[in-house]
Amino acid sequence: MAEMIRAAHPASAILQEPIREEARRNRRALLAVSSVCLAVRLTGAFPTQISALGITFSGSDQHRLVWMAIILQAYFLLAFVVSAMTDFVQWRHEMRHAIETYFKSSEASESAVFTVDSAVSAALDEVQARRLSGLRPEAPVHRISHEMQKYMTKKRSLYRMLLNTYPFVLAQHVLVFWIPVLVFLVSFGSLVSWMSSHP
Repeated sequence: MAEMIRAAHPASAILQEPIREEARRNRRALLAVSSVCLAVRLTGAFPTQISALGITFSGSDQHRLVWMAIILQAYFLLAFVVSAMTDFVQWRHEMRHAIETYFKSSEASESAVFTVDSAVSAALDEVQARRLSGLRPEAPVHRISHEMQKYMTKKRSLYRMLLNTYPFVLAQHVLVFWIPVLVFLVSFGSLVSWMSSHP
């Protein structure tokens, strides 16, 4: 059933989210850690003590804490990028498969599958048959033209559908992949600048 829906509407495969649950978890963790680090840096509220545990941070301890935050951010960035790229490659494969299935199903549903060679050979056979029967041979260009027009109509409808979904796919990729990376870069840069200003 799902295969038939994909064959009828390749947009469903194109518009599905390109990352799976593991990459989503890594994205949430990356955004959470980066957002906390960015908030701490922007407000200047570096912890000096954790009263519940009875821990007090000196200047060098704050540097260690910042290094731990940087390492944690780098780990979540790496985990997110690896899992997201793997899922993206799989999503792209599924999208291409859906488009191929769409074309194959639409060709199979018609009485004859379009090929330029079969249309040309049928036209040549008709010319030969007319010549053998003594009739004036006419080039049946209309048959070739009709078959090519059907094929191009299918192609145009698919490209139109892809063109209509492209802005949504682009926005989805920006939200899914580039926003977490941008938040990481801003947070990472702010922590590194804090480290350089507080030797």
